[in-house]
Amino acid sequence: IFLTPIYIHFVYALTDTSSKVQNLKITSAYSFAFILSLFVFTPFFIPELQLIHETTFFISKPGPLYFVFFAFFSLGMWEVISHTTLRIKNYYGRQREQIKYMTIANVIAIFAGFEYFSRVFGFFKSPPIDDYILVIYFSVVAYTIVRHRLMDIEVIIKRTIVFAGLFAM
Repeated sequence: IFLTPIYIHFVYALTDTSSKVQNLKITSAYSFAFILSLFVFTPFFIPELQLIHETTFFISKPGPLYFVFFAFFSLGMWEVISHTTLRIKNYYGRQREQIKYMTIANVIAIFAGFEYFSRVFGFFKSPPIDDYILVIYFSVVAYTIVRHRLMDIEVIIKRTIVFAGLFAM
């Protein structure tokens, strides 16, 4: 449930943008996620597990609030994609490449989420493959971190090594 507001927050931080509207969106998303989280262990959210036809795979059976969660997820992911897509135009050079690859990675991750939802809602009668799709997402993010220096991981690694060395001494 908290993946949606955390991901929106991450994308705003990644693109280094902050406005009153974005802060309101983040606050609203966290608040809504908190309210939904109060019902996650009730039959209103997931009343039981269901067996996917002709398999031995169990998946969530959606309750009424699960559909609300799906709408919340969909709106949040629309915000993520639209925000990063619009921000590509504002950057040049390395930053543009970083945002471009992160937009591609976001699309892949969101596709994995919708692939899982398609199984929960019974559109497809096979086990979900979202975990395998997420391997592609993590590969694109790793490539962006290594090749295009996303999030300046080098500084984090150096500081971690220095801290570990000091701690060891």
